[in-house]
Amino acid sequence: MVFIWIIASINTLLILIALLIFFCICYEKDFVEKYYYHYLFKSYRVVWAKISESVSFSLSYCWLIGVISILYFVIRIRSRSSNPMLFVIWHFVLILLAHLAYFYIFWGFNYYREPIKQKLQLEGAVKLSELENTLVATIYDLNSTRMNITFQKKIELNELNNTLCQELNNFLDSNNLSSFCPVKCKRLWPKGSLLVLSTAGIYWPFAGESMIDAGLHPIEVPFTMTHELAHGMGWTDEGECNWLAFESCLQSKNLMIRYSALISFYKYLIYSYPQKNQFNLDSLKSTLSKDVRSDLIEIKQMHDKYPDFYPDIRNAIYDWYLKKNNVQSGLISYNEFVGLVINYNKKYIQQERNKIIDQ
Repeated sequence: MVFIWIIASINTLLILIALLIFFCICYEKDFVEKYYYHYLFKSYRVVWAKISESVSFSLSYCWLIGVISILYFVIRIRSRSSNPMLFVIWHFVLILLAHLAYFYIFWGFNYYREPIKQKLQLEGAVKLSELENTLVATIYDLNSTRMNITFQKKIELNELNNTLCQELNNFLDSNNLSSFCPVKCKRLWPKGSLLVLSTAGIYWPFAGESMIDAGLHPIEVPFTMTHELAHGMGWTDEGECNWLAFESCLQSKNLMIRYSALISFYKYLIYSYPQKNQFNLDSLKSTLSKDVRSDLIEIKQMHDKYPDFYPDIRNAIYDWYLKKNNVQSGLISYNEFVGLVINYNKKYIQQERNKIIDQ
């Protein structure tokens, strides 16, 4: 019973801390950006990075074993209580609330940070002509990059993690956005564990790690990893993490990393293209090289091995979750990444023009 009392006390403390931070956010709008992110969240990330580096497997397994062990212990000693059923229900609810509190204390309150699109002024509608020009340019880059790729020995995930983390930090720094290195991304086994939930990767605050599905096609790994590393650095909006992953991977000297970003961006462009212009879209898709088309087919075949498990229910729940956490566009936020890329390019081009004029 002493063990259960300690667990219950820790759970209660987490709930109280979460409520305190929430009240601070209500009192001061910039509390998350000024204090939570720079002091609490960054300190937490440093500690978890040290722990994560010390083991080769994902710490999410330790979390899962811990939760199952606590629940088993609660059920086993329920007979010592005067009301066993109420005892079990109370501790189940307390554990659930503690997880909710932990989620927000150590990551979730980042949802209340100022969005990147506002920080960098990247908001604005995209014209069809801009979408088409971007698709044409992306197909050209895809074809030329794929043609120049020389397949070398497989890169170790830890080595790739360090490379992507550094490149992501370089891009964040170049745009005056907060960055730091200690984030780890590991594979989650068995294969398909996330893909059956229509998810390629996830940041899991309870393990302090980013994770990607072990069943991902190798081409998808760099872009997906960088997206999850961005989440681990405290960026929450899905479209913005897609954008950060794309821009940082695109600046890499490693052609495979760049190719991963381009092929992922291409798929989002295709999805964003208006259905009424399907004939024009088919014409543009026909300009893809044979190798790129073959890669796209292989990626689809890999995903088909792990069919979605009730995708409509998953999408409805996740859309609700995002909207309740300050992401007003919900699941659509994933596709806002296309607009961010186009608007960022326009802004960058205009800045370069202004530099020439000033000279």
